[in-house]
Amino acid sequence: MGQINGGLFPKALALTRYASRGLILGIISAAGAELENQLAGFLTRRYPRSLFLPNAQNSVSRFLMPVCAPLATVSRGLERTSDLNATLAQSESIKQELKMFILPQIRELLAENPVVLFMKGTPDSPECGFSKFASMLLKYNNISFVGVDVLDDPALRQGIKLYGNWPTIPQLYVKGELIGGSDIIQQLHESGELRKVCGLPD
Repeated sequence: MGQINGGLFPKALALTRYASRGLILGIISAAGAELENQLAGFLTRRYPRSLFLPNAQNSVSRFLMPVCAPLATVSRGLERTSDLNATLAQSESIKQELKMFILPQIRELLAENPVVLFMKGTPDSPECGFSKFASMLLKYNNISFVGVDVLDDPALRQGIKLYGNWPTIPQLYVKGELIGGSDIIQQLHESGELRKVCGLPD
């Protein structure tokens, strides 16, 4: 290794700024194949994330795709992880804003109205089949309710999902308590319990 520390070691130092990046690096020297191989081995042990090629024509060689594929995969994976972390941070920020500004409005709305259906569209003009079906069953059972169109307010749409920990719309609330979506409303209707659940006589 004495010869490497002499004539070739400065070249090793020149490559160190690339080595930490996980690159394929070429070594330029006319010192002979034996020393080139020694230097390549030394640098590879020192910087295992990189591959050093003796007798290269360029100090930074073109990527050899079969060798670089794992490194590229790791790089893309790290980018995706970074993007995911940013998305999660943004998501947490949005949740905090919903809790501060939207959820209190939802609580107030539910406190003022005994039966509330959060839906897409309005009771007279629903804009999705599930909301239409839920609204129709409530009307069929002569249940007076307030329909809240979540399509008018994206923050409300996300807020009500967070409030009830229920991922879909529509959502039926009675006296501030979540009853469920259109499938639950249908089950209660078929069992004859929908009016009772809504606080009305059979």
